[in-house]
Amino acid sequence: MPVEPAVREVALGLYRQVAELPLISPHGHVDAAVLADDRAYADPVELLVRPDHYVLRLLHAHGASYADLGFRAPGETGPVAEPREVWRRLCRYWPVFRGTVMRLWLEDELASLFAITEPLTEGTADETYDHITAELGSDQFRPGRYTGASASKSWPRPTRPWPPCPPTRSFATTRPGKAGSSPPSGPTW
Repeated sequence: MPVEPAVREVALGLYRQVAELPLISPHGHVDAAVLADDRAYADPVELLVRPDHYVLRLLHAHGASYADLGFRAPGETGPVAEPREVWRRLCRYWPVFRGTVMRLWLEDELASLFAITEPLTEGTADETYDHITAELGSDQFRPGRYTGASASKSWPRPTRPWPPCPPTRSFATTRPGKAGSSPPSGPTW
């Protein structure tokens, strides 16, 4: 906030007028056709991984090929990973997301939308994939439910309280490995 009292008062007044309004951003990772078609998301990869170029770039930077992420790069042939395998890869490489906005955003989505409060791991990949897939199959998660007259509503929120904040760690102890290497071991918080 500005230091000058008169300017600070104007800034506070403007803030108070908008503080409770929903955020409406023209930048988003949701294709408008998804909202118009009101087609349910098939799985967590379709919702949380494939449309997010930041997540894809970080996974690719750590050695995941486009085929590993379920895409066929121009000129490439051969099989591409199925959504469950892409989710397993995200969970395997979850430690490389430490300290990133992407991780904070995904953890918020996982906790607030799907009541998943534990860190993603290789060991929980299938369980979290199945849980999210089942939730996405319900009518409450259909994209069209939150457009038009109900656009100001947010997606359904579980009634469970937010998880406690994880302990902080030094950046020096949480550096990800080099591209192509295995993800770092140790605690994922």
